[in-house]
Amino acid sequence: MPAPWKEINLAVRPKDMPAGGWFSRNGAEVTLEVMNAPSLHQITTLPRGTERRALRVAVLAPPWITVPPPGYGGIEAVVALLCDELVARGHDLTLFAAPGSHSATRVCSPLQATHADQIGSSLYESDHVAVAYDAIDRAAAEGGPFDVVHDHSGFTALAMADRVSAPVVHTLHGPFSSDMCPFYERHGHKARLVAISQFQLEHAPAGVRVADVVSNPIRVEDWPFREGKDDYLLWMGRLDPIKGAHRAIAAARAARMRLVLAGPVQPGQEAYFRSEIEPHVDGRNVVFAGEVGGVRRKELFARAKAFLMPISWPEPFGMVMVEALACGTPVIAFPEGAASEIVIDDRNGFHVADEIEMAAAVGRLERIDPLRCRESVAERYDVSVVAAGMGMDPRIGAAFLRPGIGFGGSCFPKDVAALKQLAGNSGYHFQLLTSVIEVNELQKRRVVGKLKKHLGDIRGRRVALLGLAFKPHTDDLREAPAIEIARKLIERGARVKAHDPVAIDRFRRDYPDLALTCCENPEEVARDSDAIVLVTEWPQYREMDWESLAKLMRTAVVLDGRQVLDPARMARAGFKYLGMAC
Repeated sequence: MPAPWKEINLAVRPKDMPAGGWFSRNGAEVTLEVMNAPSLHQITTLPRGTERRALRVAVLAPPWITVPPPGYGGIEAVVALLCDELVARGHDLTLFAAPGSHSATRVCSPLQATHADQIGSSLYESDHVAVAYDAIDRAAAEGGPFDVVHDHSGFTALAMADRVSAPVVHTLHGPFSSDMCPFYERHGHKARLVAISQFQLEHAPAGVRVADVVSNPIRVEDWPFREGKDDYLLWMGRLDPIKGAHRAIAAARAARMRLVLAGPVQPGQEAYFRSEIEPHVDGRNVVFAGEVGGVRRKELFARAKAFLMPISWPEPFGMVMVEALACGTPVIAFPEGAASEIVIDDRNGFHVADEIEMAAAVGRLERIDPLRCRESVAERYDVSVVAAGMGMDPRIGAAFLRPGIGFGGSCFPKDVAALKQLAGNSGYHFQLLTSVIEVNELQKRRVVGKLKKHLGDIRGRRVALLGLAFKPHTDDLREAPAIEIARKLIERGARVKAHDPVAIDRFRRDYPDLALTCCENPEEVARDSDAIVLVTEWPQYREMDWESLAKLMRTAVVLDGRQVLDPARMARAGFKYLGMAC
């Protein structure tokens, strides 16, 4: 039986690094390529020929806080998004995380409780990792090995990486400080190291090989965009002196602006909070909101006039800056660590040297366009950027990597069903093909679910479908996703209209009983509609005057079923953009 990892792309480089050697020794043809997409830590297979096989991946989260986190927890939020994306792209994941975690994939919790008040404890971290590694080794012994371990948990997993049965990719979530450099010099060779910012990569100690930069991701569409801002500044993070909450207070006072502080007071930070923060909190000029999460967190970001980042340490990434910018909120930062690359001076915020300059920058905020702030994140850190980067490999192609509404046509659905039936006749449960069929049907149901989430009750709502054919440049409606989507919407009381450049006549002939209004042009289908669903990726749909269409609609919502529209362009045109990514 051939090795299950026949040809693998780990989104890293070069071939002479440890993981590459492991695969080569086990019969793989290793392709270790730079994936420049600044988003998810992508792990994808590239099998021989035209087939693609999902990887089995073990993801190790830290043991302290649940995934996703209830409030503060940058790494946990990244892991949650990563797992959802990899599952959406067809990979088989197991997440090892703190009890109470939930994900699109299966979750295993090695420990019995969370330990948010004991972050960094070697007792719990080593226990968490050892149990996870035992489970990974047990899976290999039972004939179901993991292809790769993706570690976000900390130091123990890297130090023990050479004793586990699968190769390890270790994401560097912390800085290369003087006390950490010796650790990486001794143990960095045991796994493939991935940085989360260019600054972090450039400051790796001599002799420590870091494969590449894969920045932390965000799903921009999940964060509310607000152009009009309230009259307050925001600081958010853990109450550690290096994060600079006391400097934010000084800057806000100098700018004569109200300041909202939000974040947890973790063990060891109580004295700093009592002496440097609490005396200034008066509920008027300085408000302490404590640890916030969910809708409250997003609203604080979206309404703030600016986000302050007066750090005094080599910040390896800084997710709070990305979250603020996604909401259209400028960031005023000390250009330490990755802040110097996330914040683009005079475009999405300002670089300043001290609190006085920070206060002065508040007076220049009118120069910063909130939409440009959001675009600066969508262009570099949105999860969709990953698919574009992976598509640079011609053996895959970007067209195959967009999570879309689903496939149709006369051949592929029939062939998949036939292969599944042949396997069943031979007594083999072909789980991969079963999952392909299930996910293809699920994507159509998700269209209805997304519309209900953003429109509320869809009974009586007008929904416009752009495209009826199963693919562009044909009038073929066999197994076309548009037909099933229209049926589901009509069953729920929606009023459905549709346009297609060539398939309208065939639709009228083949589906005379489907209560759908056919329109002669995109303007007609958009008029008085509550939402547009782009179902077929006709080139002319991408190039339309979307701003004019938005003005014709009752509510300007567009669901991009093929991931072909530019979210920033849609926002400029006045649309609420929805994608198909999980």
